[in-house]
Amino acid sequence: MIDQQSTETAHNFFMEVNKMRKIFDAFFNEHQLSMYDLELLLIIYEAGNIQLKNLIQNDTIKINQVNKSIKKLHNLKLIMKRREPKDERTVNLCINQENKEEVISLLQHFSDMIKEIYT
Repeated sequence: MIDQQSTETAHNFFMEVNKMRKIFDAFFNEHQLSMYDLELLLIIYEAGNIQLKNLIQNDTIKINQVNKSIKKLHNLKLIMKRREPKDERTVNLCINQENKEEVISLLQHFSDMIKEIYT
């Protein structure tokens, strides 16, 4: 049988997880993004320009989410997709410069939320 302290520890853990989940869900709903979308946006922002195959090869983000997130971020005009003229199979991803300030604001807002949770 599990002791009282162990159940309290587990209960407290899930209370904190649920508190964070509510915060994240509100953010993702407000911006119509998933956690995968935001993670991909951050990766592209940090890289400046990244090839799609590198994301997949490095297991940076789950392969089944990559295409869905790319499509969503592209439709929201947050990223650009460009095919290499020399090899049309190669797709480069970068932040859409016309909406770079929106991307920065979005990432900053998320970062501020994380800081609030951990301080």
